[in-house]
Amino acid sequence: GFVPDEVRNAFFRKLRLKSDNRSCFECNNRNPTWISVTYGIYLCLECSGEHRRKGTHLSFVRSVELDRFKPIEMIQMAVGGNAKAWEYFKASGMGKLCETGRTVDYNSKITLRYKQMCEVAVAENCRKFEIKSKEELANMVALVALDEPAKKSADPVDEAADFSFDSPKAAPAPGSL
Repeated sequence: GFVPDEVRNAFFRKLRLKSDNRSCFECNNRNPTWISVTYGIYLCLECSGEHRRKGTHLSFVRSVELDRFKPIEMIQMAVGGNAKAWEYFKASGMGKLCETGRTVDYNSKITLRYKQMCEVAVAENCRKFEIKSKEELANMVALVALDEPAKKSADPVDEAADFSFDSPKAAPAPGSL
């Protein structure tokens, strides 16, 4: 099932307070209201259109205000965020923060590796919080959004800064895959 709209709104309001999520991952537009669940990144309307054109197999785009979310999609956003993606892609020589100015190639092996790292982080954090069923996952998302105390942790979204992948420095050099 989907999480209730009030839970979605509270959840994304909290995540969008992080300074790195206040601008589009791809450009400099402020206050993005669209996301790529696939990469856990925040996008402006224009860049979300570009991601939609890539196809859902490469970037699954949703509106944080209009669309309904499954709990697992919200966990993906909690473990993601623009800062982690910028750091990873910058170390790989891509993205708006890299020195070359090379855009992220969403068909590359480097990007596929990042997508896989996001998936692993989601699975690890479901284990960390002992989430075994869809119901438990939905309850955890609701607790996070409503700021109620959880059984295992005060607030998993606040711990999102601790959710990490391998060091971006460990990412393979462009063209080495």
